[in-house]
Order: sequence, then C-alpha cells, then structure tokens
Amino acid sequence: MAQKRRGSKRGRGHSPWREVAWAGGILLLIITVLALLAVFPRPRPPAPKSSSPPVEKPQKPLGRPLFEEPPPPERPIKKPPPIRVKLPEISIVIDDMGYNNGLDQAFIDLPYPLTFSFLPYGPHTQELARLAKAKGHEILLHLPMESSSGTPPGPGALYVYMDGQEIARILQEDLNRVPGVMGVNNHMGSRFTANPVKMRLLLLEIKRRGLIFLDSRTTAETVGYRLARELGIPSAERRVFLDHTVNKKAIRHELKRLIVLARSEGKAVAIGHPHKETLEVLKKELPRLKKKARLVPLSQVLN
Repeated sequence: MAQKRRGSKRGRGHSPWREVAWAGGILLLIITVLALLAVFPRPRPPAPKSSSPPVEKPQKPLGRPLFEEPPPPERPIKKPPPIRVKLPEISIVIDDMGYNNGLDQAFIDLPYPLTFSFLPYGPHTQELARLAKAKGHEILLHLPMESSSGTPPGPGALYVYMDGQEIARILQEDLNRVPGVMGVNNHMGSRFTANPVKMRLLLLEIKRRGLIFLDSRTTAETVGYRLARELGIPSAERRVFLDHTVNKKAIRHELKRLIVLARSEGKAVAIGHPHKETLEVLKKELPRLKKKARLVPLSQVLN
C-alpha cells in the first residue's frame, strides 16, 4: 500500500525536459530581438535647438585674420567751400543810471548802441533817460528787488512778502518814473528772483504791458530767465559783469570773455556800471571790436 502511494506522487511532478525546452525558447526569443535591433537600429531623437550660436574653437593666430580682404581705397576728402559766418552779436547794458549826472551823460554820449538801465528814484533819471532816448538808445527800468544779504535795494523795491496787487502797483509807479522805458531788469534781487511764485507774478505784469525782461543773474538760483521764456516774454540773461572788479585790467579781461562767449553761443549780454574805469576801457576797446563782434541794442539779442 505504501509503495503504491509513492508512485502516484512521481506521476504528478513536472518533467525536467519540459523545463529545458521552455528555457531554450525564451533564449531563442531574446537572440531574435537583439538580431532585429542590430539590423534595424532605433532612430535617435533630434537634438534640441540651442538659443545661442555654436561656439567655434579658437584657432592659432596666423598674424592676420583668415579670409580678410583688403578694404577698398578711400575716396579723397573734398574741402568744403568757405562758409561766410556773420559776426557774433554782443549787447552791453549800463546799470545804475540816474545818480551821477556828468558820468552818466558821458556814457550816453559814446557813439555806440549801448543800452541804459535807470533806477526809478535817481535824481537825474528822468532828464537822462529822455536824453538817452533822443540819442537812439534803448531804455530799461532797473527795478530794485530784495536781496538775500539784507542790503536795502533802495526806494521802489519789491519784496517777497508782497502780494500780486502790491507788486503790480510798485512796478507801475517805477515805470512811470523812467521815460521811454521798453523793458525791465533787476537791481540786486538775489532773494526775489529766486522765488518762483513772486517772479511769476512780476513777469505776468511785465508781459501784460508788452515789455521785455533781462535777468541780471545776481544769483545762480534765479528763475527769472527760465520763467520769462516759459511765459513767452522776449528775454535775455546777463552772461558777463564787466566791472565786478573795478580796474581797467579786469574790465578788459571781462570784455574779452564776452567776445569768447558770443563766438560760442552766437550772442551774449554784458552788464556794466557808470564807473570812470569802465568808461575809459569802452572808449578804447569798442572801436577794436568791429572785426570780432557786432555791438547791438539789447532788443536784437533777445530769445
């Protein structure tokens, strides 16, 4: 009975030959796949496009670049025809007129188109302004304005505490005291001309009366010339003080500087004062300027 039971277990087991056959079949399948891959290789995916150009490997220098062609011959440079350039224009304004009758009149008698600016309360302002006007000179009101130093600017002055109505009233009173007036420039005024609110009020009154404006530039902080141009007022700014230092050598130096500026900018304005030294330099130097610049009235150099 025991022997019969053991024989039945062997009959139900797997044959070793069958396992060998399965292994051989799998091996044959793998060999077939590998052979097919060798004959028909798998296509490679396209390389991603680079956003930057390929970098070339540096080559050894050969003394001159490769593939360089000689440039074409340069065309000869033609000399431009000579250009006739008009002389630069300068204008000289003499401030502080009206206080020294003899010296002021000597300036007025000079045979040149100087422009004169009169202080409103000068004892000789009215008679000298009429004389200057009769001789063909342009006349300005030298309007006193508040300074930063606290130095009194004199009668008829404008101060930053004033409102628009008072500014207009004082301006008109001062204008009435200068016959033949065609414009205004500031006497002192380093504080007033730096105040954009007050200067706008003043310049609007100047524009309403059809006058011109010359910014004497007694401070680098002035807004006068800029505002005048914004408001469409014919205007200019002083570029040189002829006699800030009152000696002949310094005055001659400033006169030369005026010419240099005029050549550079086309025109330039200088302010002088009724000093004896200034008068003597102008008498001597103005005749020599005819070949370097044209001396013109202020109205011809306005912007």
